[in-house]
Amino acid sequence: MQANKYFKVKELVSSKIYKEYGDDAIKFLDPKALKALENVREILGVPLICNN
Repeated sequence: MQANKYFKVKELVSSKIYKEYGDDAIKFLDPKALKALENVREILGVPLICNN
């Protein structure tokens, strides 16, 4: 499941959380933060890697 235009939920939450909640883990992500992340990606115009 896509969290926004460029990122999947699985990329943005820990593996432990994703294993427990799957794509429903999107409820733990702030919509404003997701939009900001999308904006940064569009401004830079290059792929980003989210990891912990």
